[in-house]
Amino acid sequence: MLNKYKKYFLITKNSILTTATYRFHFFFSIISSILYFIIYYFLWYSIYNSSGNTILNGMTFSQVIVYICLAYSIFILFKTWTEWGISRNIISGQIMMDLVKPYNFHQANLANALGFVLFNFICITIPVFLIIFTMFNSTIIFGINLIFFAISLCFAFLISFSIDYSIGLTSFYTESIWGISITKEVVIMALSGTLIPLSFFPDSIELILKFLPFAAMYHIPVNIVINSTLSILDYFIMFSIQLFWIIFLIILNKYFFKHAIKVVTINGG
Repeated sequence: MLNKYKKYFLITKNSILTTATYRFHFFFSIISSILYFIIYYFLWYSIYNSSGNTILNGMTFSQVIVYICLAYSIFILFKTWTEWGISRNIISGQIMMDLVKPYNFHQANLANALGFVLFNFICITIPVFLIIFTMFNSTIIFGINLIFFAISLCFAFLISFSIDYSIGLTSFYTESIWGISITKEVVIMALSGTLIPLSFFPDSIELILKFLPFAAMYHIPVNIVINSTLSILDYFIMFSIQLFWIIFLIILNKYFFKHAIKVVTINGG
């Protein structure tokens, strides 16, 4: 069994080593994250200060800051460039070698994405979490929910990867996915709670957004960390939503890939 997956372990290892060589990208991610947190800190401080209330839409100022910072950290964590890698290989012709190699194309891309996530988790997510904990430790709920958070984060990664992978498969038809990928990021950030907590949306819209895959990627893991009123039923519902989207996207991508490889055009050599 281990020998069967050894090749995927090697792909993950190579992905980590490759990511580590791009030091400029690492420092840029750290700096941009810090600037993002500073801007949103003062933005929401102004909103709460001007409102004269300590609680807006059921959330305190500290909860909003932790929510947004954690959501954005997860957004950076899941930045694996999967769709860009597939598109680049199609344009260069490398995709031909990827398709004839003795491994599953989907699993190979998943292993490669996992390498990015592990590197980002160690070098970006953990430092950011420590900063948030130092500043807002009273807002973060500690206990068994952290185990649920870890499980939810793994589910969220699978959803995020599946969406990126499906965008990558569209490059079998379009080659370039620049516009599609940028649109995907804008939609996800707007509808997932990364920019604005979902509780600030109108109730009818919030209810719809909570059942979309975007919320399953960011809102659900973060909500587990900051919400102390969650019941077993709440956890069951949230995990059910995540599992539904994982299964749905895996089936969709399997069907999509089966048809996409029939139309791929090799331009390189």
